[in-house]
Amino acid sequence: MIRLELWNGAAGERDKKVLKDFERVLPELSIDTSVWNIAFGLARRARAAGISAPATDILIAACARHHKVELEHADSDFSHLAQL
Repeated sequence: MIRLELWNGAAGERDKKVLKDFERVLPELSIDTSVWNIAFGLARRARAAGISAPATDILIAACARHHKVELEHADSDFSHLAQL
């Protein structure tokens, strides 16, 4: 999902080269039933708190929580989700 998000935002050849380099070092984390269950709960808590985050961001945040990895970002949605 993270790779999809990044590739969706790639604007030109420079961005594509950077993403290809990232793919060599970024781990690929599985999205299984446990991750989906975390995402469902996170989405409910976000909605109850008045936070409207894209489903992709919720799934990425849930995956990071499940795998106990830090999520590096420049997106305020992830900051809001981290507080739930």
